[in-house]
Amino acid sequence: MQAQPTEGTLEAREGALADATDLTLTVAGAVRSYANPLDLPELRAAVKVNYSSFTKMRRVARMDLAQRIYDAALPIVAHLAPYGITAATLEELQTSINEATDAVSAPRTTNAEKKVATSKLDDTCRAIDDLLKNEIDPLIFGLRKKNPDVYRLYQEARQVFDRPGGRPADPEPATPATPTTASTTTTTTVPSTGATS
Repeated sequence: MQAQPTEGTLEAREGALADATDLTLTVAGAVRSYANPLDLPELRAAVKVNYSSFTKMRRVARMDLAQRIYDAALPIVAHLAPYGITAATLEELQTSINEATDAVSAPRTTNAEKKVATSKLDDTCRAIDDLLKNEIDPLIFGLRKKNPDVYRLYQEARQVFDRPGGRPADPEPATPATPTTASTTTTTTVPSTGATS
């Protein structure tokens, strides 16, 4: 979870926003064309948008604008067929809006999950260490004679090595110097008696 990339969710977000924006503009254009000859200024104003209307807005607000276009078109959908818009088109638009809304929140969700996973690392490492030291290590001793090869392999695998770039090991505490005293060695020569003991 901690290592999952965010690039894919960012690409999906931009693609979903682009698809929803294109379809919204198509529907808005049809509604404007319908409203103009009927002199429906409120409806015409409600759907008066262009591409920059979306690109100038924050991503989280773009689909609110798209939803407004959908809501304006829904009551008159039966009259929009001559303009190329049907109920199926509006259903597709709503689906596209929902997908884009989810895609906008996906990168933030991924980052939040990564942060939570990182915060759990210490607890996870402690749990693994406890499992090894207090559950698995005691069982392995029983293989020392029954299966010495496995025992040796496990012991090798359990060796802990300092990796470059990690936290430097704590220095060994200094050992106080032991004072030395001069000693005199006396050599005593014992005459040989020739006896063997």
